Amino acid sequence: MIPPLYSVITGCHPRRYQTTLPRAMASVQAQTERGWEHILVVNHGQNPELPGYWFASPPNPGWSDQGAWNFCHGAWHARGRYVTWLGDDDELLPHHLATHREALEASGAGFSLSQVEFRLGGETQFVVGDDSWRLAHLDTTGLVCRREMLELGNWRDTGEWNADWDLVDQWRRGGAQGVFIPQVTGIHHDGWLARQSGLPDY
Repeated sequence: MIPPLYSVITGCHPRRYQTTLPRAMASVQAQTERGWEHILVVNHGQNPELPGYWFASPPNPGWSDQGAWNFCHGAWHARGRYVTWLGDDDELLPHHLATHREALEASGAGFSLSQVEFRLGGETQFVVGDDSWRLAHLDTTGLVCRREMLELGNWRDTGEWNADWDLVDQWRRGGAQGVFIPQVTGIHHDGWLARQSGLPDY
């Protein structure tokens, strides 16, 4: 069997199976690039009725909402040459995979970072993403890496709930080069912003 070119990893919370997860899944299916696999990380015994998808269950039955452990566990199963992460309340724009692959191939970098638009209630609040690689200047949805980067640093090593900056910092301290893409390729919807605003998070 020919391995996929891309692995997209999504940590799924049961309360989002019928709300935001279908939108996230549809955004992967709408990619201009083919040859991807979409790995959904769910808790034991809680697989949604989604035929044709492969489910990975974290060995720790205590569910942490899209925590680093769940992204890490999905990465262990990734077969693609390129790996990307997508929250179950977010979406990738159709050119996400193609844009990152082109940037990685042109630069020879180990990972790439694009801009991500944050929306609440359908309205744009702000855009994150720049070449400083610092906390609050990047978002997981805009992050893609070559699979071998997971041997240099993985989510299990970050020690934090959603430590995307720490993961990038691991790679950079290990000597890996990153390429910044000054273009929005993903949308972060509602979840985090809703919690910050005291609104229901699905």
